[in-house]
Amino acid sequence: MSNGTAQSASAPAGVLQIIDEHGVMLERTPWFPSELDVGAECYRVVGCIGSPLSGKSSLLNDIFGTRFAVSHARATERRRWKTRGVSAALAANQETLLVLEIDGGDGGATGQQLQERCLRYVSSVSDVVLCNVWYHDLGRYDADPQWYLSTIVRELAHAEGPLLRTCVVFVVRDADADTGADADTTESTASLIAESLWLDAEEHWQREIGDGAASAPTAASHSVEALRAALELRVALLPSPRTSRSAYDAAVQRLRRDLLDGSGSGDGGLLSSQYSKGLPADGFGAFSRRLWEGIRAQSAGAMRAAKPLAMRVATAAAAAA
Repeated sequence: MSNGTAQSASAPAGVLQIIDEHGVMLERTPWFPSELDVGAECYRVVGCIGSPLSGKSSLLNDIFGTRFAVSHARATERRRWKTRGVSAALAANQETLLVLEIDGGDGGATGQQLQERCLRYVSSVSDVVLCNVWYHDLGRYDADPQWYLSTIVRELAHAEGPLLRTCVVFVVRDADADTGADADTTESTASLIAESLWLDAEEHWQREIGDGAASAPTAASHSVEALRAALELRVALLPSPRTSRSAYDAAVQRLRRDLLDGSGSGDGGLLSSQYSKGLPADGFGAFSRRLWEGIRAQSAGAMRAAKPLAMRVATAAAAAA
């Protein structure tokens, strides 16, 4: 690290480390030269979080044509891993589609705190958040899927003002038993998992509303209907590429189509205006620094105030557009 920036000298071409392992955000603006040409046009933003060695980088590279570094470390080395911050890249041939990846994970209490802060930042600015999870972790309250879901719901529960919509897609890896040749069975299984996640999300919501009622009066009036209006949960099942590469590639292409093309009618898929936070490309870096400074300034047990800031600024930007 040099000159107070977060850029890593080892980052692949086209990839910026915007938050480093010490929690320092990149100071320079613009992040990408194309931002000067794009100007006030709003970014479409997709964020991704997942366990180390779960295939996050490969998935993003396959869908968006990015060049995030792919780790080939052994799973036995996982204890040595720690949260390394957030990396950013523009999708291939799409100057207004920004891809954010939360690097690494685990690494003890300090690494977990940084990972939580990174997820709060990413979920605040992203139209769509991809949660890359293992099939065998679904339904476990001490596993990553629940932690990701509870953190995202907590941000919404303590928000002030109108809740901007966010789409969260749980990308379930190694779901071979439920991704057979029968497309109807695969879709039915995904719907059942999504409904189970909704029940968990509502549980987290009610708990946060109760815990935060004294410090966040507006949160007490939030209903479950308000949560469902602000949050869309989807599930994409991916088989293991080791079992069937062709089936995996087909599932990734379906996910890519859902994100970018939707029904094929030109509606833009999930990365469309319905989830946009209204953040212009040429002001994205400056806004991110303000948001990140607010997140870092909060103590571990403090009420989350960064999300309301993100929503207020994003709402004002959308109104001015």
